Amino acid sequence: MLESLNDWTDALDAKDSVDVIYLDFQKAFDRVSHDLLVLKLVHADLKELRNFVTDIQTDRRTDRQTD
Repeated sequence: MLESLNDWTDALDAKDSVDVIYLDFQKAFDRVSHDLLVLKLVHADLKELRNFVTDIQTDRRTDRQTD
């Protein structure tokens, strides 16, 4: 996040425009088929977003602990 903030600040100082999208995946992500979401992102040629979603999906699987 800090790296992004620096990039945004540099862009604004250079009089460039900055577009930011905030996404809250906390509850919505659990209601969507993860495989279908990744497939749709692949078809839409949104590789970076697909990689982000896949990383979240992978991390959630490895971070869960059961007693």
